[in-house]
Amino acid sequence: MSEFESPFKLDKSLRDGQTPFQHTTFQAKENGEPVFRTAPTLNFRCRPERIMLELLWHPDQVDPEFKPVAKALREKAESDYPNELRMSGHDREVFLALRNGELDDTRVMKIVSAFHRLSETEAGQLVLHSAATRATQVESEWNRNCEHSTALMERITGLNFQDFSFQVDILPEFVRAGSYAGEGKINWGGRDLFSPNYSTVYLWHEVLHHEDLLGAAEPVSHAVIELATDYELTKALAPGVNPIGHEVLELVKADMLPAWEQFLENRGEKTLLTFRDERVAHYGREDPPAYVPRNWRDYPADRASFDWANDS
Repeated sequence: MSEFESPFKLDKSLRDGQTPFQHTTFQAKENGEPVFRTAPTLNFRCRPERIMLELLWHPDQVDPEFKPVAKALREKAESDYPNELRMSGHDREVFLALRNGELDDTRVMKIVSAFHRLSETEAGQLVLHSAATRATQVESEWNRNCEHSTALMERITGLNFQDFSFQVDILPEFVRAGSYAGEGKINWGGRDLFSPNYSTVYLWHEVLHHEDLLGAAEPVSHAVIELATDYELTKALAPGVNPIGHEVLELVKADMLPAWEQFLENRGEKTLLTFRDERVAHYGREDPPAYVPRNWRDYPADRASFDWANDS
């Protein structure tokens, strides 16, 4: 029978010659060896129809040097597949089915076929090659960091992630489109904005947006997600890197910092969901405060709220 240990104490015996953050929430042991069960499942995929959809309908998200590629694909689609192009962008039901990979509709399959032929053009092949290269990079980084980052996220949040599964649609790195699309689907595009481990940090950010975790991007919930990932996880996985976040959330994050530091010092007493609920109750609504006395950017960038390297 597996023995479940305390979720918030680092087993010092695991530190000897190993990564220091290997003790996880709900860690089971079999035959005396730790077994990690709580990582979310991320399935990475490159779908030509998803990539074409983004380039054809969101060219504003394409880096300037690649806009001619997007333009060439758009012109080819307007010339050869005008009906499929129009339906893919103007029928919301069809658009969402293409985006989410729900391909059992006859209309959708006709568009998929057209977009696959579009991806066989010279411009399409360039785009697919970029996406495939990015997918290899992102999946490799996630797999390399999965155990370590899961242990950290469990200790930061007090949550168990083992029952969560995500489909991650990889887009080319020249398409700026990282977001949670709902129902366990993540869009992942754009370049790394810091090194190392950018993709690991921000994939965890999107994981926390799951409907059964912190949910959609209301200001208070979103600010809590940024404290846990954009700030704490960045400090643990990319020491010395300045936090990156949405400017609109700077004030509410700054206002939350004292409560956040107390949450981390006493972690184990409550989960991140409880902390979020308390902050919502504190503000009386899911809106950030109109004014706070200090700015998030003034908080020392070289100081993590908690010293994860020396946690015991």
